[in-house]
Amino acid sequence: MSNAEGLVKDNNYSEAIDLLKKAQKYDSNDTEIEELIKSYQATYDEIKKKEAEQKAEEERQEALLFEGKVITTKNTETTFLKAVLTDAVYPNNRSGYYTYFTVNDNNTIWLDIQLSVKNTSTSLFNLYAAVDNLQATYNNKYKYNSCGLYISQGNSIEKLYEYFSNSISALDVATLHIVVPLPRECRDNDAPIQATFRFDGKKQLLEFR
Repeated sequence: MSNAEGLVKDNNYSEAIDLLKKAQKYDSNDTEIEELIKSYQATYDEIKKKEAEQKAEEERQEALLFEGKVITTKNTETTFLKAVLTDAVYPNNRSGYYTYFTVNDNNTIWLDIQLSVKNTSTSLFNLYAAVDNLQATYNNKYKYNSCGLYISQGNSIEKLYEYFSNSISALDVATLHIVVPLPRECRDNDAPIQATFRFDGKKQLLEFR
């Protein structure tokens, strides 16, 4: 058991437990070994739990969106602008004539996630294909996985479709709107809203409130 105690001092709980279990095979009635195994296992489980929690928090912080955050991927340099609950999606420039899209369902409100995307690759970058695995959660229990994608450059805004190219040229910049339909009641309460998605392969997390 002294060897096991030495391993524990070096925080090698897993090896210490394995060593005690081997010793237990030769004396299955030794209650001291049994108690040591239980004690070490409880400590080891707590250590692994804290490590998992720390890793999860690090991953959350890495994915968490905040205004001005720059997301660097293989193909883009993208800045998170903001997210709003809205009835309409507008272009960047609203002076003079401009186009826009509005909600056509009285029971729906849009969560509009806005990104400024710069294509840093040397070829066309497909904005439609860049957004993947979106899931929004409202009030910690209602889940939504559909969204519309809109692109704005200047005073026009267009909806992206899978069967079009939806691409921006090398070094070109565009504002991408990821629009998630949610229940209109979201506007009238403070229930939490979160959204996760992948952009050009990188996981993003929006904690709207």
